[in-house]
Amino acid sequence: MNIGMIGASGLMGRGIASNLLAKGYALSIVAHRQRETIDALKSQGATEVPSIQDLCFCDLVFLCVTGTPEVRACVLGEAGLLALGRSGLYVVDLSTCEPESTLELRHLCEA
Repeated sequence: MNIGMIGASGLMGRGIASNLLAKGYALSIVAHRQRETIDALKSQGATEVPSIQDLCFCDLVFLCVTGTPEVRACVLGEAGLLALGRSGLYVVDLSTCEPESTLELRHLCEA
């Protein structure tokens, strides 16, 4: 299973990413200016990709970003996950978001 992660440079994202790598999963992480964290995950086996669109080959993408506006940008943005037009992609939002927005995004992703 190919797994992607947006937000791997944060405290929660780094821990989740590190655990996935320790379990042997192939993990692609989106580039971030927080180089120390990204480089540490790369040294554990993560592959860094330059943009969200480069996660198009993943089976599953974890979102671990700050909140609702960031999640909406990652999913609905011009270069977001829905723009990939890929069916069968699972998106798991681990962010602290407004429940109504999460439900709306769920329905948009299912369509």
